Amino acid sequence: LKRAHSRPLSSNSGGSSSSSSDEPVVITDLARTYLEDLVDQAAAVSADIIALSEHTQRLGELVVNSVGHANEDANMTLAVIGTIFLPLTFIAGIYGMNYDNIPELHWEYGYLYFYMLDIGVVILALILMWWTRLIKIKLPSRVRKAQRQFRLWRKAMWARCWAKHRRKHSHKHRLHRAVSKGVQAVKKRAC
Repeated sequence: LKRAHSRPLSSNSGGSSSSSSDEPVVITDLARTYLEDLVDQAAAVSADIIALSEHTQRLGELVVNSVGHANEDANMTLAVIGTIFLPLTFIAGIYGMNYDNIPELHWEYGYLYFYMLDIGVVILALILMWWTRLIKIKLPSRVRKAQRQFRLWRKAMWARCWAKHRRKHSHKHRLHRAVSKGVQAVKKRAC
């Protein structure tokens, strides 16, 4: 529009495109104000389109992150199940071989031994996963409250013991400082 303002516009007479008439079109001040408003509105719409484009891009990233988080949860569940059942499959594979020289096969408590071994492996796997925080076990509220009270008690006991220790040894520290100052004073007098 700025280029159109700098050169005269040609008018089309009667809908035909004749380039022979070089009469300039006169733009009134009202029309010029209206065109400037249109330019401002076009700039505002352009800025809105850019903002919406950026917002759409952020929403797309949010969707990708949400899907990734859901996949991460599914993979964690599969990892936990695999961690439990992989050792059991290994043990079942060993005892499922067609060898006759495995001592537990002919033992009276062989099945009990096998199932107790499996239960022990599962419990060990669950403890290790809980310890490494792969799984979270939500304790009952009364247990959490007791843990919180124990931590507060332990903190109070530690503070009390530390204060008692400081009171007990602060006298020795003051005495040591006084003795060392006295020794320094005696050394100065001897010189």
